[in-house]
Amino acid sequence: MNEKLIQLAKRRGFLWPSFEIYGGVSGFIDFGPLGTKILRKIEDLWRQIFIYPHDFIYEISTPIVMPEIVFEASGHLKHFTDIVLTCSSCKNKYRVDQVIEIDNIESWSLEEIEKYIKENNIRCIECKGEFEKPSYFNLLMKTNIGPFSTDVGYLRPEAAQGIFINFRRMYEIARRKLPFGIVQIGKVERNEIAPRKGLYRMREFTIIDFEMFYDPQEPNCNLIEKVYSKKIRILDAEARYKNLGIKELSIEEALKNKIILSEWLAYFMYLSQEFLQKIGISYEKQYFLEKLPGERAHYSSQTFDHMVIVNNEKIEVAGFALRTDYDTKNHSIKSGVELKAERIKDGKVVEKFYPYVAEPSFGLERLLLCSLSIAYTEKDGRIILKLPSEIAPYHAAVLPLVSKDNIPETAYKIYEYLKENGIDCIYDDTEYIGKAYAKYDEIGVPYCITVDYQTLSDNTVTIRNRDDWRQIRVEVKNLVNVLNKLLRREIKFEEAGILVKK
Repeated sequence: MNEKLIQLAKRRGFLWPSFEIYGGVSGFIDFGPLGTKILRKIEDLWRQIFIYPHDFIYEISTPIVMPEIVFEASGHLKHFTDIVLTCSSCKNKYRVDQVIEIDNIESWSLEEIEKYIKENNIRCIECKGEFEKPSYFNLLMKTNIGPFSTDVGYLRPEAAQGIFINFRRMYEIARRKLPFGIVQIGKVERNEIAPRKGLYRMREFTIIDFEMFYDPQEPNCNLIEKVYSKKIRILDAEARYKNLGIKELSIEEALKNKIILSEWLAYFMYLSQEFLQKIGISYEKQYFLEKLPGERAHYSSQTFDHMVIVNNEKIEVAGFALRTDYDTKNHSIKSGVELKAERIKDGKVVEKFYPYVAEPSFGLERLLLCSLSIAYTEKDGRIILKLPSEIAPYHAAVLPLVSKDNIPETAYKIYEYLKENGIDCIYDDTEYIGKAYAKYDEIGVPYCITVDYQTLSDNTVTIRNRDDWRQIRVEVKNLVNVLNKLLRREIKFEEAGILVKK
């Protein structure tokens, strides 16, 4: 986020640093009324695209704190680490990629990193002191469950494990049929070495984890034909090795050329692309980056990061991983409880197997970061936040022109009428009209509805367009219908009413 957007976010109540009165703690953010509303709308829009059209996808909720054995089985105790560099003089600690800006540096061995530091005389960013030997740092946040120190627990770093350990029960709920998916949306904790860039790398954030279980002998997605001809932008592993650019190709081409190894993964990658466009991120500003083998998580056989280009910076907002049968198999072994599906022939179970998993995973706050950053514009020295109507904090603001002559009362009745008819709006009589327009431009409200003296005589109001400041005159009785058409982009603004000449 640029500095002007950061200040806007604080001033208008989107978000601000947590624990401000005590000096703050990096990696934690508080969200105000507007930030909370937008986050909720992004989350609900995600459900509309990924869950509601599919009757085989279920949403659950499980605890944030989990016993240690869960993370022993999942591999997080061993593998959920970052490489840390510690200054021998000032003792500041850094993630290795903060100090050595080389692609894929996280996949290097500690010995390779140590050798590179010595050969290139790399020093501490703060005091120019020498670094100690690089080491691994586990990102899990540890706690105790109950009064006994032996009952170790961890705050979940992902929501996926709550899904995997419930596979057996959910398999019954899904009528013992594959494929089916399970979603969990909630807070996760990661003890980041060096949180930075506000919403980009946080110690606490909201994750959307989605696990799609399927039979590896029947891996086809029955919905893939709907998106076969659709284009996506990919920077695959081969292109990265050869220093080639992003390629545009159809889902069909990506699957036939084995660039994407799973139809389910390809299907959800396309849905993700559509979802991002609805929150204001254009097709040209997004692409899928294939992780190299050394960059992938321990459970993944193929991973794509969904990247967004914001102000010449690349931000990962989602990951798409083939987790194979890693999690259900390991939890079965560790727990002694069989987490398998069944192949049935002629009404009889002929074989049991561990299902494979395709996983889309989204960071909600990073989606907000990208949407706000792309929406931020300036016109004639004033800020306009051009948020799509789907995630704008309000669809409209109802504003009385003056605070007398029955205009506020009339405006408030119109506000109540809009609310009763499903328009997410706000009433505001605290500012003079020019200042009110500027305020609602800044917080991203698409339309301002002004109630004036003409309203009292002919029952019409002015609708002002946030993005270009044009105005039209509309009858109150048609207001709900006109606003709905504008919000759904079914009609052009100048066709929705009588254009007001300036």
